[in-house]
Amino acid sequence: MRSPLDDVPQSPALDVETASLRVLGVIALVLVLFVAGYLFFLPNRPAEGYSTLAWGKTPVFAMDANRSLLNVGSFVFSVELSSFELREMIYRVSVEYDSRIIASKNVSLFPRSRELIDFSIPVQLVSVKNNELRVRVSKINSDMNVDKDDTPLELVYRVVRE
Repeated sequence: MRSPLDDVPQSPALDVETASLRVLGVIALVLVLFVAGYLFFLPNRPAEGYSTLAWGKTPVFAMDANRSLLNVGSFVFSVELSSFELREMIYRVSVEYDSRIIASKNVSLFPRSRELIDFSIPVQLVSVKNNELRVRVSKINSDMNVDKDDTPLELVYRVVRE
C-alpha cells in the first residue's frame, strides 16, 4: 500500500538546499585536501639566520692637538651588530682605511642579541682628498677559525677633506 504523501511533489526549495549543501561539501573537501597537501609537501621550515650591521655613531675625525702639524688624529665611531642566527656566531669586525686593514675585533653573539662595538682608529691624513673608511663583518667558523661562504656585511663612510 502506498502512502498518500508519495504523490505530493518535492518542494523546489529542498532541491536548492540539497544542491547548495553538495557544493559546500565539495568546497570543504577541496580545502581540506589543499591544506593537507600543503602541510605534507611544504612543511614549515625555520627561517634562515641573518645578521645586521649599522652605524651606532657615525665616524668623526678628531685631530690630536699635540701632533696637529703632522695631520695625525683619530676616527671615533661605533657600529651596532645584531644577530638573528639560529645559534651562537663569532664575527670578525675589520676596519679598513687607505686600502689596508687598520683594526680588527672578534665578537661572539647569541641569537637575537646585539652589541655596540666602539672604535678609535689613529690615522694620519695624507694628501688624498677623498678616501673611504670601510667596516666589514664576516662570520667565522668556530671550529676552524676560517671565514664561511656567507657574504660579508659592510659599511662605508666617505672621508672628504677640503
